[in-house]
Amino acid sequence: MDDKEFFNELAKKRGLYKVYPDREYARIFAASGIPTEAKGLRVLDAGCGSGAFSGSLADMGFSVTGLDVSDEMIVLARATVKNAGFFVGDILRTPFPENSFDIVFCGGVLHHFPGRLRECALEFRRVLKPGGRVYFFEPYAFSLNSLLWYKLFSMDRTPGEAALDPDQVRKTFGTAGFGKMSWVRVNRIEHLRTGADSLRGLAVAALRVFISRYLIPNAYFTGRMDKL
Repeated sequence: MDDKEFFNELAKKRGLYKVYPDREYARIFAASGIPTEAKGLRVLDAGCGSGAFSGSLADMGFSVTGLDVSDEMIVLARATVKNAGFFVGDILRTPFPENSFDIVFCGGVLHHFPGRLRECALEFRRVLKPGGRVYFFEPYAFSLNSLLWYKLFSMDRTPGEAALDPDQVRKTFGTAGFGKMSWVRVNRIEHLRTGADSLRGLAVAALRVFISRYLIPNAYFTGRMDKL
């Protein structure tokens, strides 16, 4: 099952794909630095899913376009987020002209393409205006929690999905025309328990929340890179 099929099935089974409580989305944005950008800038939410990040970005005052490979997720996004535009498409080959956006935001997206980061970088650079920026939020590879959920208990994941090494992201985007990357680690991101469609799924979701909250904190990294 490829990414499109996976997320189409997820949309049909579970509906809106919202992973965190609202306060955690706000914490992610604050840590990335994107709220300091000038309002009205054109933002591409690359891999937007059903629009969880898109709606918040639009509420901040940005002009937001969401893009996702899953047409079912885009149906949900269009139905629930009214202050952004949404399109079906591949983030490696977007349907937009060069220099279309001031910012590309990718929240929990790059780790779906661990072996194709340079392709992502080249396409993001193509659609960004001169001086544009990429903002990102990804699972941190050097964390025991990431080892648990991306290696040992890797159910409910797309093929090849993997937590990322920030240094590898920096190097790969650097070879594709991006400047110095700034990033910070963000720990203890709370996950919602919703979305499970079986007793096993409910049990795994509850276990993940318990372990991440009380035993082995999860770890992510967020920040930005500038187009050269």
